[in-house]
Amino acid sequence: MVVLLAVLGLLAWGVVAVVGALLAGAQDVAAPAPTTSAAPLDPTACAPADLDVDVAALPAGGGAPVDLDVTVTNDGEAPCLLDAGAGSLVLTVVSGEDRVWSSGDCAADASRRLLLDAGDSADASVSWSGARSAPGCADGQGSSGAGTYRVEATLGGVPLTDVREVFTLG
Repeated sequence: MVVLLAVLGLLAWGVVAVVGALLAGAQDVAAPAPTTSAAPLDPTACAPADLDVDVAALPAGGGAPVDLDVTVTNDGEAPCLLDAGAGSLVLTVVSGEDRVWSSGDCAADASRRLLLDAGDSADASVSWSGARSAPGCADGQGSSGAGTYRVEATLGGVPLTDVREVFTLG
């Protein structure tokens, strides 16, 4: 009887060992460890050279404000961060050599940070009342009159030389 129990015990131990080995091998094949790790995205500031900036001036006429619609497109090959806040993306209205108005004159230092993927665009709209302005938001600047005006833009103080929208107030 003791011999029979010993044989049955060895047989049970052998079956458990074989099944355990088979299951361990199956787990190694079914769930291989990942071989790559993705680094977190850490975009840098958009370079003005990688941006396509379009400005459309939409004068309503009759002394109504002029809407300045801005579209900024990332023409670069990588995502980048754009500060489209009033303190960074500044529109300036000039007539000849006369600086008439700037969106940065009375703007708060609020930023509007946007992540632009390659090929993505962001839109903004600025309204110009027709009043003149000066740096620091000085009072008593008067208003502009009829004539031809040009909109220029800067980003972080860097002139965007391709932006030259011309419009007329009657």
